[in-house]
This record gives sequence, structure tokens and C-alpha cells, in this order.
Amino acid sequence: DYLSIMSENLNLDDALSKNKVGLFQYRLLLMCGFAFMADGLEVNLLTFLSTCAGDEWGLSDQQKASITGVVFAGILIGSLFWGIFADRYGRKLTFLLACGLISIAGFLSGAATNFATLIVFRAIVGFGIGGANIPFDLLAEFLPNSHRGTFLIYIEYFWTVGSLFVSGIA
Repeated sequence: DYLSIMSENLNLDDALSKNKVGLFQYRLLLMCGFAFMADGLEVNLLTFLSTCAGDEWGLSDQQKASITGVVFAGILIGSLFWGIFADRYGRKLTFLLACGLISIAGFLSGAATNFATLIVFRAIVGFGIGGANIPFDLLAEFLPNSHRGTFLIYIEYFWTVGSLFVSGIA
């Protein structure tokens, strides 16, 4: 009953509660879930990446640790940046840019031919991962209170699947 909702003076939570959860919310769950899956994949990839790169290039323990450390430094800076960016330019654009950055820099990490290049690309991946929490907010904003908790638990399953995928492939 769209017209009756429009004629009432409602806040956002009341308006969302009057609508049913439908295809839009499930599609959004899938899109946001795949972003969380990529996040889980990238974070758990660090263990294997630092070991393999270290063995391949003869890296010291400090250099191996820096492969992981630079990602988390990127996440810290990215989290500060993407939150403000999302508030100013919208969650959808932020979601797309962060996912694109993770994808491109992640691919380029695989093509890195030396330690310095790998560090740069992994830092960029970390910066993108800093925006990977935006889908969580995006999904929550389109759900009524009655389904919000359930869907936000579902999205966490995607992170787990991404983590398990890396371990399974390794």
C-alpha cells in the first residue's frame, strides 16, 4: 500500500517496517555478501601470500611480516577515508569503488614481480578493504527492524565462506 505509506508522516524505520522484505533485499544481500566474501578471502590470503612470496623471493621474516602489516595499515587509513566518502557521496558509489579497488589491486598483487611492487599493491588492497564494511551499512539501511539482525548475520556467513575458500584452495 504505497499510497497509504506516502500519506502518513513516518520516520524511515516505520516506513521500512510497513514494507515487506522482497527480491530487492535478497539481491542486495547477495551483492553485499559477495563483497564480504572477497574481504574474508583477502584477509585470510595474507598467511599464504607472505609465506609463498617469502620462499619465492628469499624474504626475511621482517619483510614477510610487512606484507601482512601493510594491508592492515591500508585498512586503517581506508576505514577513515571510506566512511567520510560514503557519507558525502553515497554508499553505492563507495561500495563500487572499494570493490573495484580490491579487485584491481588484488589482481595486480598476483602479477607483482618483486617485493616493493607487492607491498604497494597490498597496501592498496588494504585501503580498499577499509571500505568493505560499507556493504554492511548499506544492507542494514534497506531492512526493516524485524529482519535486520537476521540478514546481518547472513552476511557474516559470506565472510566465513571466503575464509574457508582460501584454506580449501591452499
